[in-house]
Amino acid sequence: MSNPFNINHGTVFHTNDPFWTLPLDGQDAANGRVEVYINGKKVDFVIDENDKYVIDFNQPLPEGKHVVTVMTFDPAGNPSPPGVFLLDVDYTPPVKPEILRVVDDSGADPYYLTSGEVTKDGAPVLTGSGEPGTKVKLMNGTEEVGEVEVDSLGRWQFTPELKEGTNTFTVVSIDKAGNQSESDPFNIYLNEKPADAPEEIARQPVTQDTAPVVQEEETPVDPIPGAMAPVLSRDGVLTFDGYLVDPQDEGALVQVVVDGVIYSTTIKDLQWSLDALQLEDGLHVVDIRYTDLAKNPGIPTQFLFEVDKTPPEQPVILQVYDDVNGRNLSPMGSTNDTTPTLVGVSEPHSVVYVYRGDRELGSVEADANGRWEFDTSTVNLTGSSHQFKVKAQDKYERESIFSDTFPVNFDIAPPQKPTIGGASDDVGTPTELVSNSRTDDDRPTFRGQAENGSLVTIYVNGEAVASTYADAMTGNWSLDAPLEAGENIVTVVAKDSAGNESEASDEFVLTLAEDPNQPLIGGLFNNDGDVPVAIANGADTNDKTPLLTGEGVDGDIIKVFLDGNEIGSTTVKDGEWSFELPEIDGLQDGEHALTITVTDEFDQTSDLSEPFVFNLDTQAPDSIDIGAGTVVDDEGNPIEEGVKTGDDKPTFTGEGTDGDLITIVDQDNNPIGSAIVSEGRWEITPEEGLDTGEYDLGIIVTDPAGNESEKSEDPFKLIVDTTPPENLTDVVLKDNTGPITDPLTGDPALIDDPRPEFSGRGEAGSSVIIIVDGEEVGTVQVNDDGEWSWQPADDLEEEVTHSFVAQPVDEVGNRGEATAPINIIVDTSPVSLSALVVSDNEGIYQNDLVSGDKTDDTTPTFSGSATDGSTVFIVDKLTNTIIGSVQVNNGSWTFTPEAPLDQGNYELEIYAQSPYGVQSAKTEFNFTVDLSTPEAPAFGTDFDIWDDVGSITGKITQGGETDDVRPEFKGTAEKDEVIFIYADGDTETAIASIKVDESGEWSWMPDTDLGEGEHSYQVAIRDAAGNMGAISEAIEFTVDVQAPLNGRMEGIWTNIGGSNSSILPDPDGEGEYIAQSKDNSPVFSGRGEIGTLVTIYDKDNGNAVASGYVQDTGRWRIETIELQDATYNFAIEFSDAAGNTETIDVEFPVKIDTTPPGPPITAPIPETRGLFEIDEQGAALSVNDVLQQGQQDLFINSGTTQLMVTGKSGAVLNLEDLTNDQNEWQQANGSVTVGGVEYNVFQSAGKDVELLVQQDLNTQL
Repeated sequence: MSNPFNINHGTVFHTNDPFWTLPLDGQDAANGRVEVYINGKKVDFVIDENDKYVIDFNQPLPEGKHVVTVMTFDPAGNPSPPGVFLLDVDYTPPVKPEILRVVDDSGADPYYLTSGEVTKDGAPVLTGSGEPGTKVKLMNGTEEVGEVEVDSLGRWQFTPELKEGTNTFTVVSIDKAGNQSESDPFNIYLNEKPADAPEEIARQPVTQDTAPVVQEEETPVDPIPGAMAPVLSRDGVLTFDGYLVDPQDEGALVQVVVDGVIYSTTIKDLQWSLDALQLEDGLHVVDIRYTDLAKNPGIPTQFLFEVDKTPPEQPVILQVYDDVNGRNLSPMGSTNDTTPTLVGVSEPHSVVYVYRGDRELGSVEADANGRWEFDTSTVNLTGSSHQFKVKAQDKYERESIFSDTFPVNFDIAPPQKPTIGGASDDVGTPTELVSNSRTDDDRPTFRGQAENGSLVTIYVNGEAVASTYADAMTGNWSLDAPLEAGENIVTVVAKDSAGNESEASDEFVLTLAEDPNQPLIGGLFNNDGDVPVAIANGADTNDKTPLLTGEGVDGDIIKVFLDGNEIGSTTVKDGEWSFELPEIDGLQDGEHALTITVTDEFDQTSDLSEPFVFNLDTQAPDSIDIGAGTVVDDEGNPIEEGVKTGDDKPTFTGEGTDGDLITIVDQDNNPIGSAIVSEGRWEITPEEGLDTGEYDLGIIVTDPAGNESEKSEDPFKLIVDTTPPENLTDVVLKDNTGPITDPLTGDPALIDDPRPEFSGRGEAGSSVIIIVDGEEVGTVQVNDDGEWSWQPADDLEEEVTHSFVAQPVDEVGNRGEATAPINIIVDTSPVSLSALVVSDNEGIYQNDLVSGDKTDDTTPTFSGSATDGSTVFIVDKLTNTIIGSVQVNNGSWTFTPEAPLDQGNYELEIYAQSPYGVQSAKTEFNFTVDLSTPEAPAFGTDFDIWDDVGSITGKITQGGETDDVRPEFKGTAEKDEVIFIYADGDTETAIASIKVDESGEWSWMPDTDLGEGEHSYQVAIRDAAGNMGAISEAIEFTVDVQAPLNGRMEGIWTNIGGSNSSILPDPDGEGEYIAQSKDNSPVFSGRGEIGTLVTIYDKDNGNAVASGYVQDTGRWRIETIELQDATYNFAIEFSDAAGNTETIDVEFPVKIDTTPPGPPITAPIPETRGLFEIDEQGAALSVNDVLQQGQQDLFINSGTTQLMVTGKSGAVLNLEDLTNDQNEWQQANGSVTVGGVEYNVFQSAGKDVELLVQQDLNTQL
């Protein structure tokens, strides 16, 4: 079956109809069925009443290109070959077209017009942009004048014929789907007749319409497939190959249809292919069809193949736009815009590269119309001559050739200042006008010089009214310009072709004359005297030839009329005119009217002015006298004729005729004052004071017309005496209250006398006026001795300033010079002092002192509160001297002595005193300035260091040892002193500070344990005043907390008959080991740390039975005291000098058995050896006593004679010296416990004897 629709394969339909109708004839398929596919998807359709197929989409077709396939089937179901065509759906209006360039090519060089400009070219060339492939209609107003196709670069060109006058061009772009868009208007004014150029019209900005918005509808259940995007190719080679998976397809037919041309092949080995096709530029519709062996066609597959093998066409620069002056530039044109905008066309969507000569400036992408625009403000263009060119690059990076060059010149230099050479008046008699001329031509012709070819614009009173071009060769210009009535200031400005404007020319001033206005009479003057006197309109005058004046225009003629009759004329000069009326015979007293007219230089005469009326009066008034009681002084008191007055400006009063001038003159006719009579009365007070002397005064009356009366016949004698009395002297104000009286000081002076005495000296018999606070409060008489005084009757107001002034006055009231004011403030209010603070600002203690404190600050600071303005005094009562004083400011005060205070006690009295002597209550404050330095404390006298740990306790001696890791420092000092302790030679930083308590004692222990080894401490005292004392000598001792090492027993020995035998343990009958000794003083031996004290105890009772020291050999050997026969359990204690101990047990008991076998023998008990007991009376022992009564190595095996002293607690043991040498006896460190009793150890200086003295005995060295 053939294709019933007869549509060529690849036909392209364009539409903007969302519900497009298939262009098919329904009758051809009446007996079969039809299937329609869009982009490979089957869609529904209907047949309308015109037998046309209508695709039933139920929604708008998506915008873009769609491949439509139509297949028909006969009643038997056999398909026809499919019909394939391309549907381009386009709802979007074309991109707004533009008129980019209008070229006037009527002259030798083309000129690029700007919208609104004038041209003489009746057929300019219009060039613009639009969407490629569309058509544009050119409209002049509403008239279509042509149609042209937009080329592939988006460019169009048309040459219309203009009509005379304004032509408004627009272009309408119409795409293939019928969508339209319209450009902005471009105005051209055709003037083929020579005429002045109109004013420049500002170029309107061009805007681009936005594409219409297509509203998206709700997506249907079965949406239409979107537009098909073409496959792009830059070489045009199209290759095909494929495969099938069903073995039954072997041998089936595959057809490829390209733009209606069929290429066939069969399937072999389930694969198929075609030779490559070479396609030309453009869009190609490709349709792949499959027909099986049963001739059943499959659904075709379509796609679009777009070939572009051609590089971009040569782009074009259509426009270089001067943004500063709003105009298009012509090639080789000049501009003062150094960043013009370049506009042109190229292949749509290509990249346009912009060059200045060989320098690339940048790039820009062309739009869908191919239009592009480049703003050179993004680059730096220097120099004056610029050659712009562009090239385009497409999406395959193929480049076009360069565009034609568009040359532009930058010119930013303004033209030279133009001139206005003159103007011509062509109304009436032709006249050449110069600046500051008058003219009756309201449109004179101006001429002048400007830069050759520049545009000259003329301004009248600041507004541009016309323009023309200066001659290209000579620079001459000529132009008519309208004037306004009155003054016109005319200037011109030249603009060169680059748009640079010159400065304005010098002003050329013309005044446009008008018909003269009704004139005004400026004034009328009586000029009979030396100085003209103005005559008011309607006023009187006695001058028959008054002077008439006014203002006008130089050269105008003023004609004067009296009572309607012309009496003369005058000419305006320097803007003014005057006219003196001539003598007129028969001019009678009475009212007269003056009028004027003005005739200008153009013989134009004004209307008559308004009349100026005057009343001529030549009759003199009657004379009058100064009457009694009509002269008063400045206090209103009558001045009698011939009686002295001290008023040099008396007031004269009287009656008269309204409007008359009353003048009082002296005997020499000198005027002393004048006044106009009003309401029948007048009053005159001389402006200048009269000199002292006698005056004969009279009156002259002058009426309004200027007529004068005779002088008064009866003069008034006035005697003026203005000589003031002598000045006051010795004027004082006395304060007679309180501790501070005369003299007063300060301005104002402060006093506490509410009624001070005011006094002085003056001229005897004269009076003194008392003035207080500007008011006269009294008058006192100066006595015969020339003295005067005055006191207020009431107390003056307090705390305000009062001013006292005295002024002498004589009998006629002449006042002498007032005294200088004496200003006072009365204040009797009490003065307070509080919140006293005395601050120590020196040394360690910087704080506020309490009365009775000590301080090391010789310049302590005193401060507090007191009554503002008072003075605080600090007085030492002991010496009755003022230490200092200070002024109170804002209620507070502070004082620091400039000279340091001496060391010693101070008993101060502090009080505040007001400037007028009122004192506050006195505050007492005592302190001591103490600058002495405390002495260094002495070790053993002022303080000790105590060991209270272990077996050896008590005071630690200089260089001694201790096992107390926190020994206690104890001492005495003055209350509130501070003890500083320094360690290990660092005397800069104390490790502790302790304040001495109320009882004068102090103590301190280290916060942490002292380390093993040597330690050194020093002590210093800072007294309560903050003075730091000297540091004590270093106290050194060693901390030893290690128990003696390696102490052990190696054997027990007996010494009987000079024979030493070792005692070894043997088992007794009960199986225990026990050592037996017949020697009741057995010897123990062993090893230990050198110098260690070894003590042997009876463990059963704790009594020591022997002691001795480990010798330098590290060995020890000790013999016990005589022991009673018994069995002993011994323990051996090793003690070092610091009191550290270690005890070991003898591993076996020792049995002492000195009784021989046989019957008992009775023998006396031997006397105790090595013991000395004292009673409560005490005793004295010397070294010799010990040598006589002691025993060698009694307690300790040290090779010395030893003695143990016991007695009643508190008994006194006095250890005597054999010689006068001091310290023959010395106490050893620590103590020894024997049998539970604690003993102190004393040694002789030679260490040949040792005493163990019961510790609670009172031993005196």
